[in-house]
Amino acid sequence: MPASISVEKPAVIKANAKFMGRAAVKAAVKMPLLDKNGYHTLVAETGSAQPELLKPILKSTNLMSVKSGSLQSASVSVTLKRSNASGTMRVLYQNFKIELLSESEGNEQSLGKKIISKAANKLAIKSDNPEDGEKPRTGKIYVTRKKIHSFFTYWKDCLASVFLSSIGLKALSEK
Repeated sequence: MPASISVEKPAVIKANAKFMGRAAVKAAVKMPLLDKNGYHTLVAETGSAQPELLKPILKSTNLMSVKSGSLQSASVSVTLKRSNASGTMRVLYQNFKIELLSESEGNEQSLGKKIISKAANKLAIKSDNPEDGEKPRTGKIYVTRKKIHSFFTYWKDCLASVFLSSIGLKALSEK
């Protein structure tokens, strides 16, 4: 098997699916299965969707919810190793707004979180990408893997991190 699977000849997984049953996604993972550092790459793209699809991921990883917006497309490219990941994501969207949630049971929004959410939406969140007359922004990712988590959780952490970076929340994106 070492001769048939290598960095030059990795195992390749290609998939076409519906994210959360609604948004078309094309993805490819290249994994040299015998690489001691767990090196692999993940490339994916999606077409138009409602950002509310991200609520379950953002709620569980960042205590955040999507309030409004529309997503035109997204593309991501990540290089992952056993210990860390790096890559980029370009998300094209309009009228994006978030709500920060409380850590209390039910994650309801406290008065303080409502105020912070309004400030974040006005001052930090980039509500459109691209903004009028601008080139589209690309978010960057650098995630340190929590070794107690599976690779699927690692992938989810990477995608959530780079999405937050893309919308202007770089401080929240650093994991």
